[in-house]
Amino acid sequence: MKIYRAKFVPNNTLQTHGSKPLGKTISYVCLALSMALVGCYVALSKPMAAA
Repeated sequence: MKIYRAKFVPNNTLQTHGSKPLGKTISYVCLALSMALVGCYVALSKPMAAA
């Protein structure tokens, strides 16, 4: 029994240097920015509540 892995890459995906889709890079950047935003919120919530 063979297991096939689906590859969900649309034909119109932009490529960076012919290796990775640009959408994946943007996804990681957005993830990092959102995690930084949540970290700032958690770090500043206590001092802001005390003020």
